[in-house]
Amino acid sequence: MTADAFLGKVIRKARRIMDGVIAAITYCAEVCTYPFEDRYRFTFYSAFSFLRCYVKKYVRKAFASQSLTRRYLRTHDQKRISAGRVVHVIPNIEVGGSQKIVFDIASGLPEYTMDILDLASMTYYDGKEDTFLTFRTPEEAAIIVNSKGVVLGHIHYYGDHYAMHRYLRTLLDSRKVPRVRWIENANNPIAAYRNEKIEHYLYVSRFARLLQEKHVRTDRVVYPGVDTTIFAPRATPPLSGTIVHIGFVYRLENDKVSKITIETIIQIIQKLKPNVLVHIVGDGSNFFHYVSRSRQEQVRKFIQFHGVIPFEDLACTYETFDLFIAPVHTESYGSVVPMAMAKGIPVVATNVGALPEILGAAGYLCRTNTEFVNAVAHAAKHPEEAQDKAERARLRVIDRFSLDVMIDSYRQRYAHILRK
Repeated sequence: MTADAFLGKVIRKARRIMDGVIAAITYCAEVCTYPFEDRYRFTFYSAFSFLRCYVKKYVRKAFASQSLTRRYLRTHDQKRISAGRVVHVIPNIEVGGSQKIVFDIASGLPEYTMDILDLASMTYYDGKEDTFLTFRTPEEAAIIVNSKGVVLGHIHYYGDHYAMHRYLRTLLDSRKVPRVRWIENANNPIAAYRNEKIEHYLYVSRFARLLQEKHVRTDRVVYPGVDTTIFAPRATPPLSGTIVHIGFVYRLENDKVSKITIETIIQIIQKLKPNVLVHIVGDGSNFFHYVSRSRQEQVRKFIQFHGVIPFEDLACTYETFDLFIAPVHTESYGSVVPMAMAKGIPVVATNVGALPEILGAAGYLCRTNTEFVNAVAHAAKHPEEAQDKAERARLRVIDRFSLDVMIDSYRQRYAHILRK
């Protein structure tokens, strides 16, 4: 390499680092901008988001995965375990609905040893010994699974991430892992991974199941559960204050929302201002576009960007919401909506995907953007009607979407497949 080429490479790398630093500073500044009270609290959250977005990429992902799995899987007395060892195969252990299902099952079924095969960090977490084993290839992962005496493999599938198809082909090969029975959760609105070794397919909604080209007799719908003791009703009824606090909790990517989603939020603000504050929880590649558009339309002071909030703080954050909005273009389930329902918060959502089967008549379902904006304004101006819907929504969650209902369903599925 010549001196000029080397210098050019150094300059390009330095420029990328500077771009990242500037973006991080801008991100922190935007998240710290809070027009009302609790500025210090959100300053802390901005620092948390900065560490997550711009520092973690330089640290081995295994470190983040290990701390997260330890926190959730070491929640029960290992001496009680007798029903067998289960391994959860998942593309990554980060923030998301599929990951929460794994942790909820691990906490709710203490009779099983729960291991995790994390493809992103190439790490096998041993839930009994509280140790980690690393692997480099699918074949090495299969050797570890076979050596642990696993009786049930639980696949959490939402696409071919981190070469997941190759891992699954290897793990489902009976010559490498001969004694394991397999079950699959299909959590996204895509085709499930098909293999004759998979005995049960579980879907997070009827919508996700109906999308499948092929159906088998053992197909079941198991809704992800909400802990209704943590997500208990608000201390004060929603829409009882002078300012309408609107909650929006989604990754700012294009999987469920998109760049044009901010236009809906802007129109809502323009209809309700000055007595409105929209809380946007989450981050992603569309963050700066949302900030830019809100400034162009001069509504930035009516939006609070919270960044990423740890799950254990979500219930506290929901406490501030008077309304919850779900202006999504696709949704296979979406735990954030049942969480709002459990809190007794009125929900306005687009009539797409699984949202109609989740909300039923206990929320506002809208087909167009204009209808969505008008529904939010209507709910804000008619608090008694909105509160009535919210009360019915909480009862609906307790009956169908609670954590207890979900755990009972998985306990039955596990016992059924292991009895064969």
